[in-house]
Amino acid sequence: MAVLVFTSGDEGASASVPATAIAPLAAVTSSPSAEPHLESPAPVEPATAEFSTPVAAELPWVSETVRSGDNLSLIFKRAGYSGRDVHEVVTGAELGKSLERIFPGQTIAFQADDEGELAAVRHIKSPLETVTYERSEQGFASKITLREPEVREAWATGKITSSLFIAGQEAGLSQNLIMELANIFGGVIDFVLDPRKGDTIQLIYEQEYLDGEKFRDGDIIAASFTNRGETFNAYRYTDANGDPGYFNEDGVSMRKAFLMAPVDFTRISS
Repeated sequence: MAVLVFTSGDEGASASVPATAIAPLAAVTSSPSAEPHLESPAPVEPATAEFSTPVAAELPWVSETVRSGDNLSLIFKRAGYSGRDVHEVVTGAELGKSLERIFPGQTIAFQADDEGELAAVRHIKSPLETVTYERSEQGFASKITLREPEVREAWATGKITSSLFIAGQEAGLSQNLIMELANIFGGVIDFVLDPRKGDTIQLIYEQEYLDGEKFRDGDIIAASFTNRGETFNAYRYTDANGDPGYFNEDGVSMRKAFLMAPVDFTRISS
């Protein structure tokens, strides 16, 4: 069995403190015919405490989860806002129309000012993308905030005992990764007839993390499938046009005009 080997890469300061200059003590003189005269120390005035101006706390956000069958009017109404508020945001903001494209599971958050009037709206489209609409003197202004996940490489290997799906599950792969494997090798392997007990899969793939927590699986970087003693290798490559694809070690595309057999997930998992 061929094994793919991949490698990937991954102060103290000192400061001198000047010595504090110590002023010499004033000499106390005395006369033989007089008692020493001790001056009373000057009264010490109590220090005046300094207070910094408190920072105003951010106004709270109230979140609504988009439900199946929802529209903006329903969501705004649940949050306590009117159709006029919907109209002002959608028509007044440059990106207002995108707020109409909402999907179940997304989050829309609302922020009110001190008078209870709508001040801002957040459309959390995904953990990576948020569109914010903020009220200004000219109406609502909009901005997009994008987050970049931390990408880590992971490695997995599995042995087929009954099906590709079961082998992938046992190797800790998600359903999406298993289907991607089937798509990559579908031009050279008939996953209905070809897989045999003892066949092996190996792959290096990306995992995306946000705030230290795994967010989702990324792309397969390279994979190997050994079927009936013959090993097929695939490597991800992005061309000058930005189009990704998978190729073998000779630079031949893994994608054929026709797959060996239609990739049917229910049959792969049987």
